[in-house]
Amino acid sequence: MQEPTATDAEPWATGAHAGSPVKAPKDNRAWLMAAGGLAVGLALGWGIGFSASSAPAADSPSAGITHAVQACELVDTLGVTVMDGGNSVTLETAGNDTMGAPYADVVCVLDTLGMPESVKSRMASTRSLDGMQDATWSGYAASWHYHPDNGLNIIVETQEQP
Repeated sequence: MQEPTATDAEPWATGAHAGSPVKAPKDNRAWLMAAGGLAVGLALGWGIGFSASSAPAADSPSAGITHAVQACELVDTLGVTVMDGGNSVTLETAGNDTMGAPYADVVCVLDTLGMPESVKSRMASTRSLDGMQDATWSGYAASWHYHPDNGLNIIVETQEQP
């Protein structure tokens, strides 16, 4: 059997440390990076969790009003005004003497808010002699009046759920 030569030996098997491998110094950068990543991940997770818990739920009535106006592409539209931090909206159609949102745009918001067909039918048949009308449905209350000169004016507000 042939003895290994210096060229066949492991790199650590030559010189003063021949026969005993020398371990490379520990690289702590991997641990530091892992710990830093964990800290950042926890901080982001906590921050996202906090912001999500402090914001209205996506299916909450106040988020629904803001969502409905955005979904119908009526942000900054004449006759559509979101108020009270998203807890209410006024919808005003054009009348003989006033300008306002087209009726179809108003219906889009009402449909997105889940207004029952029966309430929309009552709204569409309101006369100026009928005065202020109102209705409620799952998380919302609406009041409206109609006059040919001023159009149909609706206020939808969120309601507290029991």
